[in-house]
Amino acid sequence: MLPYQFMPATSGRKDNPNPLLLEYMCSRCNALLKSTAATIDRFAVKEDCPSCGMPLSQTLTVRKPKAAHVSTMPNRPEFKHANEYPRLRFGIPELDNTLTPLVAGDTLCISGPHATSLLEGLCCQSLLPLRAGGLESERVVYVDAGNTSQIYRFVRLARLYGLDYRNALKRVVQTRTFTIHQIASVIIQELAAAVELTKAKAVFVSDLFELFLREPNHDVKEAERLAAEMAKAFSKVAATTVLAISLTRPSPYDRILFKDARVKRLAFAGDRAQYKSLTYKEISLRVPANALLLEA
Repeated sequence: MLPYQFMPATSGRKDNPNPLLLEYMCSRCNALLKSTAATIDRFAVKEDCPSCGMPLSQTLTVRKPKAAHVSTMPNRPEFKHANEYPRLRFGIPELDNTLTPLVAGDTLCISGPHATSLLEGLCCQSLLPLRAGGLESERVVYVDAGNTSQIYRFVRLARLYGLDYRNALKRVVQTRTFTIHQIASVIIQELAAAVELTKAKAVFVSDLFELFLREPNHDVKEAERLAAEMAKAFSKVAATTVLAISLTRPSPYDRILFKDARVKRLAFAGDRAQYKSLTYKEISLRVPANALLLEA
């Protein structure tokens, strides 16, 4: 990606002592990009949004002008280089060449037989520097909801990403659950506090509803209530972090999670992947088997 540059603009009237400021925003992520009296032609903009990565020629919008107050105008530049914003790439070229990186506020659900190993790969990716497509997060939170994570697999993946696996393990704050009520308690009551305490930029939850499937005699209404409460808790956590969830096996509770249309979905079946989001209604792409971070 090319460095982010100032967008082309025509000059405003210099003889106006109190000009009206136009507020230019990204319609995809609502990020305020510039307040100016000048007019900007969005079709002449070549850059991507530094917050969500979408082309500004497609998403740049203008908001109602506000009166300028010179004394309160910031002295710092309003634009940054795109690589100064944490944007998490997938670490798989076939996905990174097609899909926009994940940013704070995004929730991604990965489903399919290798969803959890792919999730752990994304967890390793988040520890990488910004220039390498990571979040440069000092700590990340990993919730093993299905009791399925494997330390040896994580070590192997960390090495593949060029990380010191001992250091990587120290930077992952993990909790493991064994019952439906344990996972509900962790997510509903403890997850937000853990994110705030560790200053994590990303949260990973593996096999979210696996324990629900393993306990066939549980109360369905109670399970649905817990799933709904967890979905609410996720929406709060995702407001400030990248949230990624794996669903190795389909469950009747997945629909509760997908009621939020903002949740992005990446489903794998063999070497095919289906991606769905508000931006991309549905995309089908091929991901070669040797590109996937599968079980050893």
